Amino acid sequence: PGSAISGDRWLVDDVKINQLCLAPTTLGASSITQTSAVLNWGNPAGATSFQIENGLSPLTQTGVPTSTSITNSYNQGGLSPFTIYQYYVRADCGGGNFSTWSGPYTYNTAIPNDECAGATVVPVNTDVSCTQTASGTVIGSTQSLPANTCTGTANDDVWFQFTATSTAHTISLINITGSTTDLVHAVYSGNCGSLTLSYCSDPNASTATNLTIGQTYFIRV
Repeated sequence: PGSAISGDRWLVDDVKINQLCLAPTTLGASSITQTSAVLNWGNPAGATSFQIENGLSPLTQTGVPTSTSITNSYNQGGLSPFTIYQYYVRADCGGGNFSTWSGPYTYNTAIPNDECAGATVVPVNTDVSCTQTASGTVIGSTQSLPANTCTGTANDDVWFQFTATSTAHTISLINITGSTTDLVHAVYSGNCGSLTLSYCSDPNASTATNLTIGQTYFIRV
């Protein structure tokens, strides 16, 4: 106290200032098929490329990327139908400067009967006992037709087909489980490239009439 220290100098050497490498945001997936998906995310400032780690859900991250991309999207192939996947992504800002990992983002690949062309064949019973059935799910499905001509929200429809053995058949959606049990179904004639709507049904059972024996009909649930 009462004295002053003068003439002291502090020298600081080897100072390195790195630009903050921002992590990707708004992860998503689009153009999902049975075997592929486009993984996409926000493009943070300073990123020169991105590293992706994709795998089956739940994905235990290893920190080792499985793919790289120079843009903020990546065409992920080699997937299995009707399967849940997750991915992480981080930005590479160059010079060994990486952001933290963002994720996981979860997505489902499409199911085989997501489109008309992959319609599941439904066996036709010889009586009303419905001993022969076909199973299905709308989990992972997408909207097939651009316009919805029936009631309900057709953003997750699946397709079935049957060959008429009579001029009338009863169609029943049975053993329904999940968060939604009120399903809508529609019956079409023609082929997948040129369908003609026969009718829609909000009840889970309906009767298709005026059928042509030997003709294939499509059911959209």
